[in-house]
Amino acid sequence: SATVVIGNLVGLNLFLALLL
Repeated sequence: SATVVIGNLVGLNLFLALLL
């Protein structure tokens, strides 16, 4: 569903933010 996609995008953004 859309909520899962949005959650995955947010999680990816947080993960990348931690890496950078």
